[in-house]
Amino acid sequence: MEGGNNLVNIVDDWESLTLYAKEKQGFYQLISEDSKFEVRVQVGRLAFKRVFEGGQDETLNGILDFCRNHHYIQVTESTRKERFFK
Repeated sequence: MEGGNNLVNIVDDWESLTLYAKEKQGFYQLISEDSKFEVRVQVGRLAFKRVFEGGQDETLNGILDFCRNHHYIQVTESTRKERFFK
């Protein structure tokens, strides 16, 4: 695999990620554009992402509840670390 430690493995099955997660620290991001919501969750080298058509989707809200209940850190944006401080 190219990039070695810089890669995450993306899975389509949310349940697979929850089984892998156990007590590991995780991160999540919620991106909204128009009436679509994309959720991204990363735990270690395993990641999940999905786009939902509305904010009231039961699966979306279940994923967000899982992240909050497991005290995952919400990521609001990303930048290269050498550009973070001015």
